[in-house]
This record gives sequence, structure tokens and C-alpha cells, in this order.
Amino acid sequence: GSGTGGGGGGGAGGLLTSTNLSVAASSYAVVVGAGGNKGVTGQHFQTNGATSSLAYNGGTISATGGGAGGNGGNAPSPGIGSPGGSGGGHGMNANNTTNPTGVSGQGNNGGDAPDGSSCGAGGGGGAGGVGEDGSTSPTDNAGDGGDGVASNYAYGPTNPVTYAGGGGGGTNVVGQHGNGGAGGGGQAAINSSDVGEDGVFGTGGGAGGGWYSPNTPGGNGGSGVVVVRYQIGTIQSSGVSPKGATGGAISFY
Repeated sequence: GSGTGGGGGGGAGGLLTSTNLSVAASSYAVVVGAGGNKGVTGQHFQTNGATSSLAYNGGTISATGGGAGGNGGNAPSPGIGSPGGSGGGHGMNANNTTNPTGVSGQGNNGGDAPDGSSCGAGGGGGAGGVGEDGSTSPTDNAGDGGDGVASNYAYGPTNPVTYAGGGGGGTNVVGQHGNGGAGGGGQAAINSSDVGEDGVFGTGGGAGGGWYSPNTPGGNGGSGVVVVRYQIGTIQSSGVSPKGATGGAISFY
């Protein structure tokens, strides 16, 4: 968020769902990717999120980390958002109409910032929708992050969890910041005393962009998650289900 404009929203991590996998009783490697780091104030070294993966006896499923949002439009780069599972949004005044790309089948593009003089930053893409473009009407209006996708794998159809929402884009006008997308996307900084919100832990959500002041950076991306759902043979009369596997948090429905 340092420099001449608010930073772009972070792109959400890629979201993949695979069903009917053939597995055997064994140990399986699970990697939960960390969220991308926010830019260091005045230096803009923001990073993409890390890949999350599950290795099973038929191969490996890998979801790409989210793309970093572009900085506020000054050196060392012109505020361009990065591609990723979903693309990060361009920074304010990036003067670029090419949307940062998401990985096909995992996420969507980040928003652009097409004007070089008075345009808010783009929102980060989400698994369920593209990041909104920044605009000049109203002046310096930033884009919202794209929404994520709901899943009932972890807690059942009565308690779905939405994952992989994009972060909102930053700006320099109070009230015209970008909102985070449903699914853990962070809100952008709303004024010069605020910072961009982090993406929500365990959702793969993108972070919100910072304000245009050097002292109000964007947030860190939300870490990923790997959910494994499997059928068990019986439910005990006590209502307590036997565990068919170990590792991580166990839930039943």
C-alpha cells in the first residue's frame, strides 16, 4: 500500500475438489500452504501464497497459492497484480487493463486499474468470481474481491463453509475501499489510520489492500486448508463415531 496509491487486493488460493479417490490404509502427505506476505512498508515485497496439496496412492492434488496484489503504482514496479490460484488485483493507478490471471478450474482473474491518474485498485479474484475492477467513477473507487465457493465437506450440509474469497482493493478516498469477497477475503484499509485486513486463517482468502500512505500496508493472505471426507461403517449407539483416520481436526456428520 505504499507510494502513490492503495494496493490491489490479494487473490484467493486455488480451490480444488476431487471425489471417489481410491485409497488404501496408509500414511498420506498433506501440505497446508501459508498465506502470502504483505509488502514491507516502502519496499513492496509482497509475495504469492504457497501451494496446498494432498498426496494419495493415485497421485497428488495441488491447489496453487493466491496471487499477490499490486503495490500502489510506484517503483520498483508499476503496481501490477500477480497471477495465482486466483489473480491479485492491480494497484491504484496501475494504468493497466489486463486482468491478472487465475488458474483455470481453481480460481478467477483479479481486477484491473485502467486509468493512470485517478483510479482505485482492483480486487483480488476468488474461487467463485472475478475481482472487481477499480474505477474512476466515483473518483478512485476500488474494486471488491471476488466471492469464494461454499463446501459442505467439513461439517455437513447444515453448516457449509465458504473458502477462497478475494481481498478488496485499496484507494485514497474514505468510503471507497474494496470489500473482501465471501470466503475469507480481507477488507482494504478504509482510511490513513487503518491497514488492510488479513485473509481469514484456514480459508485461502486473499488480503485487503493498504491505503496510499506509506504507513498503512495491506494484510497477509489467509493460509490454506485440506479437507478429506470419507465414509465410515457404523455410528455407535452412544452417538460417538469411530475415527477412521488420524491427523488434523476430526468432525462427523
